[in-house]
Amino acid sequence: MKKLHGVFGTLLLVACIGCAGTQQVTKYADWGPLGQYGHYYDPKAVETMEGSVVTVLDMPYGEDPALGSCLALEVATGEGRRLVFLGPKSYFDKKGVHFEPGAVVAVTGSNVTVCPTTDLCKHVTIAKDVSTEETAVAIRGEFGHHL
Repeated sequence: MKKLHGVFGTLLLVACIGCAGTQQVTKYADWGPLGQYGHYYDPKAVETMEGSVVTVLDMPYGEDPALGSCLALEVATGEGRRLVFLGPKSYFDKKGVHFEPGAVVAVTGSNVTVCPTTDLCKHVTIAKDVSTEETAVAIRGEFGHHL
């Protein structure tokens, strides 16, 4: 179990790298194709999926709460479960947008494979936009730049 937590933690760290300090608008550039993690975003692999939120993940960047956190959703679709990285939680808090388990969401994003280590790869979606019945949020532009 410890190994599983370590592997999952490593995956989350790699997938959210570049998020730290995103409370400042200038740091949102880290989410774009030229940023520290934006290189994972592939405009050729953008698809739209619809499903139900299974879990809402608020993943802190470190021990210091001032570093902020990355918001992700585990979404159940007709094809299985998918981990969807939305972006800095502060971005959604400022917009007053929150997600709950059971909510139906539509996500358009880049489906990519992230390999934090040579023996661990995970298929994830880096969201471009997300919508529910109540709201729609644009997160990134056409090439993955954070808005």
